[in-house]
Amino acid sequence: MISPELGFILVFIGIVTLPFIVVTLVVSAIRHTPIENAVRAIGWLIVVLIAAAAAGSAVEPSLAGFATYAAGAVVTYALATRDGYKFDRWAWFLLVLWFVGYWIVLWRRENALWRRRAAAVAPAR
Repeated sequence: MISPELGFILVFIGIVTLPFIVVTLVVSAIRHTPIENAVRAIGWLIVVLIAAAAAGSAVEPSLAGFATYAAGAVVTYALATRDGYKFDRWAWFLLVLWFVGYWIVLWRRENALWRRRAAAVAPAR
């Protein structure tokens, strides 16, 4: 038998991850981009959340929420602007949204880099 605590944890994980899975499948199909880009963005989001949690735990508890948000936005910006990805209005707006906004910014970056690689001409051998 599954204990009630474990059952609650599994249901909670399912509720949190299901929107990511559904949005990833639907948007990737509509925009004709690989699902891998969203999975990579989730991996980068984990890095962002670890850095944000570290920043939040290093300051006074009354400032922890703001420090977590600010560190997450800074790390997301630093990760997203690598490899020549330019922030546009939507990317700046999405940084205002905590957690989901960071993921969408990183996902948009992965899609933009994928499109750039797909459009590049392969060198002749």
